[in-house]
Amino acid sequence: MSSIVNGITTTYPFILPETVSTLKSIQNEKCTALKAAPVMFIDILNNPDLANYNLSSLESMLIGASTVPKDLLIKVKQRLNLKHVIIGYALTESG
Repeated sequence: MSSIVNGITTTYPFILPETVSTLKSIQNEKCTALKAAPVMFIDILNNPDLANYNLSSLESMLIGASTVPKDLLIKVKQRLNLKHVIIGYALTESG
């Protein structure tokens, strides 16, 4: 709904969470925000080819769907050079 209200483009790189498709989408579409569960951010940080992708367009992340370790937040913010980190907990249907 926020895409429609705010005129934001939303990309879905793959039907399931898949790290390489996500990294390619961020690079090619110049995504500014990434919304995902902690496991996806862990997979991104652990990807051996992470340095080969230009993720400089990313400004913020919304992480949720399960508990989020503090050290993961710090690592993601620093390694991806993000301005904003948001932890979201709520029912999907309440969005």
